[in-house]
Amino acid sequence: MVIFLENNLVEVMLSLCGAVLVLLLAVIYLLIRVGGNRRKIRKMSLVNDAWRQEEIIQKHAESIKGVEEGLEEIKKEINHLEILVENSIMGVGFQRYNAIKDAGGDLSFSLALMNGKKEGVVVSSIFGRDETRVYAKDVVEGKSKYRLSEEEVQAISQAQEAIDKIQGGVRIEK
Repeated sequence: MVIFLENNLVEVMLSLCGAVLVLLLAVIYLLIRVGGNRRKIRKMSLVNDAWRQEEIIQKHAESIKGVEEGLEEIKKEINHLEILVENSIMGVGFQRYNAIKDAGGDLSFSLALMNGKKEGVVVSSIFGRDETRVYAKDVVEGKSKYRLSEEEVQAISQAQEAIDKIQGGVRIEK
């Protein structure tokens, strides 16, 4: 075999060079095809990414719309609750006292019940030996059109202070 190679060295070398050249051309051809495919894949990827981004933005927009609708419902509910709270009893004042000195103990009392508008009632119970009397007087803006005893005024003041503490806390403005 060595003798064959020595006698035909030029032909063998030319054949090997031809084979290398054919393989080199095949590699170049394949590189060009792969490069073209990469460009196509990259282009498709960009189009696909843009489609995905548009889809994501659309989903976020729908989500935001749902959140905004929910927020409007919450605002309506808060307004409703504020009205309920403002008209509910928010302030209570209670004052015990001895109305009749010889009747014993602090068995008489004045109880003020007021809403957030400082409207309500003050109820007084006067305990005596033979009888107990109960009086109710309406209160508007912390005052009554009826004459108030000192104890009733104190009970109303306590109720107003309680309301002021509540209303002085965190409030949501309309």
